[in-house]
Amino acid sequence: MTKHLHPLAIAVNLRDIVVQNFFWLILIGVNFRKLLQKGWFIPVCVGISGFFVGWAILKYWRFTFAIRNSALTIHYGIIVRHQEHIPFSRIQTVRENQPWYLRPLGLYQLEIETSGKSLNKAEAQLAVVSAAVVRELAQRRQSNVDSESQEITADTPVHSKTAEATYDIKNRDLNIFALTSQGIVPVILVLSWIVNKLQEWLPAAYWHKVERSFAG
Repeated sequence: MTKHLHPLAIAVNLRDIVVQNFFWLILIGVNFRKLLQKGWFIPVCVGISGFFVGWAILKYWRFTFAIRNSALTIHYGIIVRHQEHIPFSRIQTVRENQPWYLRPLGLYQLEIETSGKSLNKAEAQLAVVSAAVVRELAQRRQSNVDSESQEITADTPVHSKTAEATYDIKNRDLNIFALTSQGIVPVILVLSWIVNKLQEWLPAAYWHKVERSFAG
């Protein structure tokens, strides 16, 4: 929905116009006597004042903005219309200024800074807005951040842990594997050699007792 600034923005526009055209006011002051003698002083003052006020009102009326789901759109310009489309993803900082003359009314000045712009100048400025506009802009920005986070999470692949294979080996299988393995052959040969040596060293009566115990 397209919105206008707070009507107090007309006074802010008038102040800016007076500052920007202060040279003409000085020129009128310097030629005060000449203008007064010729009777032009009051018409000139009224004409310039009317021009400044009219310019401020027209500038206010031609300045509109819209807070959309993903961006802030601003239209401005009296003779030549300009448009600024600022996605929320580009906005880095929103400065909320509240000068003394806006505090009693609860109004704010917003300065919007984006990535890639000069640090000394804001990308856009909302001269006078209500607290409701400030809240709406903050909520839309937060909603946009949340939606982008959800999209990133949805695009991230989920790595599930694969079940590790487990094997149950019985003692009988281990014994068969040990006996059939080539590594058991040297062990059997060594044991046979030891037994043969023991038969040579120990008495025959001892071996007969061992055989009877195994036969049992």
